[in-house]
Amino acid sequence: MKTSFHRIPTDDDIVLQGMLFAPETETKKAYLHTHGMAGSFYGNRFLDDLSKGLTDSGYAFLSMNNRGHDIIADFYSPDPNGKSRRIGNAYEKFTESVLDIKAGIDFLEKAGYMEIVLGGHSLGANKAAYYIIESKDARVKKLVLMSTPDMAGLAEKENAHHEQTLEQAKKLVAEGKGEELLPEIFFGEY
Repeated sequence: MKTSFHRIPTDDDIVLQGMLFAPETETKKAYLHTHGMAGSFYGNRFLDDLSKGLTDSGYAFLSMNNRGHDIIADFYSPDPNGKSRRIGNAYEKFTESVLDIKAGIDFLEKAGYMEIVLGGHSLGANKAAYYIIESKDARVKKLVLMSTPDMAGLAEKENAHHEQTLEQAKKLVAEGKGEELLPEIFFGEY
């Protein structure tokens, strides 16, 4: 397979990074992978098998970061004089995932791919489904959801103080401190 690194701009002027894996023979089919919470385009080892299986089956495979990659990450503007934005999982707004996925699909379309499959793993599966619901993007021909989580249910199960933590977050937002991080881990590793 042929691989290439790409910087992919979004409509709100941040740059995402990703790898495109293409089969040796020309194809018009591509699979866009959306990683999970605090993940990355390279972090899960199953991506090695997924990229090989898809390229062997005649699909290009684009695995790209979304703005929820890593815990905290700086994102740069396509304009060299533009300002960077600190996002990452800690500051991510789920609804903005539509911008990231659209950027990936736009990239694939400009590269000549006509049959696009959108897939997501973990929270990326939720983002992929949300994208389809919100955008109704006819360029996406198929949707693949892997290990789709119930984030609210997980938060309630993992955090005995879920309601208190939620109220604390709402209070910070109401006080204009929405960018302030919560003082303790919400659930799981993050």
